[in-house]
Parts: sequence; structure tokens; C-alpha cells
Amino acid sequence: MTQTEVVREWLKNRRSVYFFLPNGSYGRPFDNQYYVDEVQELNEGFSIHFTDGSVLRFNGDVAVLEAEAKLIIESFRICEFEIDGEIKYEFDYGHVSLS
Repeated sequence: MTQTEVVREWLKNRRSVYFFLPNGSYGRPFDNQYYVDEVQELNEGFSIHFTDGSVLRFNGDVAVLEAEAKLIIESFRICEFEIDGEIKYEFDYGHVSLS
């Protein structure tokens, strides 16, 4: 199973998610909910597109782990968080956690 398939399978039974970026929570933890529109496979990684127009893009040899009802995405070369077509944050460290 590819990392993209792991993400799609984990999201299959969830209506919405919230997430923590490497620099902390995005929005108010547990209050802000985001709805996933699609998960796209990229040449070197994958991207998660949300219905509000934001995108989490992971490039590199990404590792995806499930732990205690969370999805942990780590070991990326670059993680970009895009809002309305503009990259707001870019990380080359840490992990992203979806719950």
C-alpha cells in the first residue's frame, strides 16, 4: 500500500479532521474542523486538498503512521501549507498530525 493509499484509507471513515503543523496547531485545536476534498499522488509525495481551498503538500520520501486515532506524517523533505493558492508555511522539519 502506498503512502497516498494509507492516507485515503485513514480518511475514508472521517467526515472532518483538524491538524497540527510542525510549528503548532492550525486554528483552534479541536474546534476548527477541516473537510478533505481529495488526496492527490505527486511524483515525489502527495497532497491533501481541503474544501476551504487550503492544501497540505508533502514532498520527499514521506512516512505515514497511524497512532492512537491520529495520522502522523513525517520524514518529508518539504511540507508546504497553501491557502488560496499562496504558500503560507513551509517546513523541512518535524511532523504533521491529523486527528
